[in-house]
Amino acid sequence: MLKPRAPRSAGFTLIELMITIALLALLMMLAVPAFNRWISDAKVRASAEALQNVLRQAQATAIARNRATVFALTSATPALNAAPSANASN
Repeated sequence: MLKPRAPRSAGFTLIELMITIALLALLMMLAVPAFNRWISDAKVRASAEALQNVLRQAQATAIARNRATVFALTSATPALNAAPSANASN
C-alpha cells in the first residue's frame, strides 16, 4: 500500500535568505563608490553647462545690443553694483 506524501512547503529557508541578503550587501558595497563618482561627475557637468548657457546668453546680449557685455560671478543676488567673487553661486 502506498503512503500519501507529506505536502512540501513552498518558500525559502532562512539560510537561503541570509545568503541572498549577504550577496546583495556585497554588491551594494561595490557599487557605492562608482555611484558617488557618477554623482560628482553629474554635478560638474551641470555646473559647466550652466556656465556655458550664461556665457552664450551674455554673447547674445552683446550681439543684440552691439556693445560689450560684462560677465561676472557674484556672491550676491545679481545687480549692477555686485562685487565679483572667485567662488560665487550667482
